[in-house]
Amino acid sequence: MPLSDTLKSIAKSLRRIHCFTTVSKAVSCLSLFFLTLSVLNMANPLTETTCAIFGWFAVAIAILYIIKDLRISSNHLNIHSLAMDVEKAHPELMDSFICAVELEAKSDSEPLRPMEAGLLADVHRRIQSTFILKDTFHERLRLAKPLVWAFTFTKTTEIEYPRHSDVQIAVNANRWEQALWIDVVDGDGNRQRYPMHRSEEDDASSFIFYDVQNAVRYRVGSPSLRSKWFTFHIFDPPEITSLTITVTPPAYTGKSAATYTDLQDFAVIEGSVIAIDVKSSVE
Repeated sequence: MPLSDTLKSIAKSLRRIHCFTTVSKAVSCLSLFFLTLSVLNMANPLTETTCAIFGWFAVAIAILYIIKDLRISSNHLNIHSLAMDVEKAHPELMDSFICAVELEAKSDSEPLRPMEAGLLADVHRRIQSTFILKDTFHERLRLAKPLVWAFTFTKTTEIEYPRHSDVQIAVNANRWEQALWIDVVDGDGNRQRYPMHRSEEDDASSFIFYDVQNAVRYRVGSPSLRSKWFTFHIFDPPEITSLTITVTPPAYTGKSAATYTDLQDFAVIEGSVIAIDVKSSVE
């Protein structure tokens, strides 16, 4: 099954789940509001007009919340964002998974070159031989979640990042104060607190760790709430230690093979054989 079709199916399921949880939260809040209104009416009777105004106002707020939340989710739950989620959860697929998804779209209009077809086939093989997609979206595809929680982490999981990466933590506060901060514990056990930047576009608060070189332990909080502690770890990405590119022209040209030891642009005669020998720091 093409990767794009799989991601479209996952995105569709995630939208349904998000729609269900959004409507459930709105209905729960409305029920709580009307229950509170009933209690107040028993203690101090309200006129029918007042009750109707409060009721329609609450319904309108709930509808606006549902529309806004579903619009934000529809903009974020797309093939490209899900492909990025896969790469973040599985650093061994960094850059190759998104590239494979893009190559599938390209193959519909033009044939792939041998190297592109090889990359696409390799990604398909690795996906089929493991539970990568299932593991990445397993928790998000479950309906058995609390309908009310303190924070929704939109860009953070306990995964590994390449050393010297810039790591962004993005959080939505679902209750009470929106002024969030982040506690960070360094390698010596010292705790520092930093304010998080809130986006006007999607109400998410974010903080970026630049040029990360060691594991980081952190939690997010507000004046009334605290998240659990998270940790993201660092790994050394593989590096190319040696590279040899050998270009052998067709025999009829009488030309000898040319050798290149670094990545560069070069022209070859049609029909030439190109051999690439790459050694990395990871076996």
